[in-house]
Amino acid sequence: MNKVIRPIHYLGSKLRVLEVIVKQIDKISEKKLKVLDLFSGSTVVSQALADSGHQVTSNDVMGYSQSFAIATLGIGRCLENDILEKVRATLFTEYKNNKLHSFFNDIIELESSCIANQNGLELLNLIESGPKIWSKQVRNQSLLTAYKNLKTLEGFTAFETPILVTSFYGGTYFGYKQATEIDNLRFTIEKCANAGTISPWAKSAALTALLSAASLAAFTPGKHFAQYHKVTGKIDTKFHEKRILADRKVNILDEFNKALKIIFSRKNDGNHVALNFSMEELSQNLGEGSFDVIYADPPYTAQQYSRFYHIPEVINSYEVPKLQIIKGEVTSGLYGIDRFKSRFSSKKEAPEAFKDLASLALSKNADLLLSYSGNINGNSGNGRMITLEELTSILESFFQSVEVIQLDLLYRQFNSNALAVNDRGDREYMIHCKIC
Repeated sequence: MNKVIRPIHYLGSKLRVLEVIVKQIDKISEKKLKVLDLFSGSTVVSQALADSGHQVTSNDVMGYSQSFAIATLGIGRCLENDILEKVRATLFTEYKNNKLHSFFNDIIELESSCIANQNGLELLNLIESGPKIWSKQVRNQSLLTAYKNLKTLEGFTAFETPILVTSFYGGTYFGYKQATEIDNLRFTIEKCANAGTISPWAKSAALTALLSAASLAAFTPGKHFAQYHKVTGKIDTKFHEKRILADRKVNILDEFNKALKIIFSRKNDGNHVALNFSMEELSQNLGEGSFDVIYADPPYTAQQYSRFYHIPEVINSYEVPKLQIIKGEVTSGLYGIDRFKSRFSSKKEAPEAFKDLASLALSKNADLLLSYSGNINGNSGNGRMITLEELTSILESFFQSVEVIQLDLLYRQFNSNALAVNDRGDREYMIHCKIC
């Protein structure tokens, strides 16, 4: 039996309510249904629905999510018994032939020495002192030339100068050795896919495994990518010293290998589809077909997923970002200026976005099943862009029946302990909107 895979640590993951979601969709009809998972994210809902026999169209505006969906839903997969070993042998043979990190040999040697000597404080110091593409302190002329070449590729893929992750995120989000391994694997995956030595499905599986390894290695709160741990000016760094030592010890190649094996263990025989559109784009690109159900778990807070997962997006596309600059400095999260901004994360725009979502469901003759998490303390913690009452009112103006179902569990906050409200009691809901 298949086991649902969460490829990376994911904000608002629906792992705990998968059974409830599937049961609610199963109630609609005894037959297997055509379901659109509109904001598929980590794809755990898409996987659960596919495993239950439904025909799934998995969609998300983030490109990495499409890679997850292709991989975990088995879209275009060849089911040869020994395909895992063939793909793994192809990737690792090519990987060993690539020598991409000579620019960073010295810093990697220093970093490795710090790890071997359990010197977490010096690793923390490397966050500031190590080479970065935006740093004005880099003196190595060969590296400066490589950085200059990389900057000319802003908005384009960096396979011609495949040191993208190390240049932008080495020493901060990842160790330098980890970053060069991510770069090398990403270059290898693309090279093998272009040569036809691995299939398009295997490429997505490998990208998913790579992002899984990167998620485990990230030196960040919650293993997300909104920003790396900041230690400048802290008097007591013991926690961060321990944490950076643990995170820098994560072996990218080993974790990639483990994740690849898990992905290959999933079996799928459905006719599924993976798309990469915003909701607004999707309404123009679905054609004349219909769905039985649209499942939607849009963002409800001001937190933009493109902020929390900008680095997986960069690794997946391997496009060179143009970093946002504020007051002459790069932002603390090293964000690109062209991140997608969801209307659902804006108090002003959220009501109209939900109206468009309801219209999309009606245009596809589909029931709409929404996940929602409440916020009983109003502005404390992560305030919602729309209340349950406001949302219900909008939906009732579109659908003949709107059923609000309170789930028997609490919403997990992402906030740090300093910001969290311990007794918020935020509830999870499902809202089932029926067309008839």
